[in-house]
Amino acid sequence: MRPNKEINFGKITQIDEDGVAFYFALYLKPENLKTGKQYYHSQYELIKTEKVEKEFVKNIQKKIQVFSNIELWIDCADGKNMPYFYRQMIKDFDLENYQIVPAIKKICVCGKVYNPDHTLKDIIDLKEADLPAILKNEILKCPKCDF
Repeated sequence: MRPNKEINFGKITQIDEDGVAFYFALYLKPENLKTGKQYYHSQYELIKTEKVEKEFVKNIQKKIQVFSNIELWIDCADGKNMPYFYRQMIKDFDLENYQIVPAIKKICVCGKVYNPDHTLKDIIDLKEADLPAILKNEILKCPKCDF
């Protein structure tokens, strides 16, 4: 069962021959996880699942872009029509007992996981951020770091 029947994100995997219904691979917003949204989750981040759902075509609200590559997401982000991305997946889908893989790399000097929204803001606002260093996951300093 889906955690939120009103708004779901998914990748269409098959459309029925009659064109009335379709199957889609379910993506969750971090808020829908039992742990909730964490400081390192982007506002544009989704969590991929292995679950496939069926829905009516008439219930599709809009088409969005979802990238599996943060570098492409950064390149396409313009601050206006923002695409989504995922960097983690839920294995053996069960909202009460699940494992999210892979673990997110800790790239701040304080040992925290860096929120991609901060990097994105730097790139959009400054236009001269050190993109190669960011993409190689070199050590960065998070905005709230005490170091």
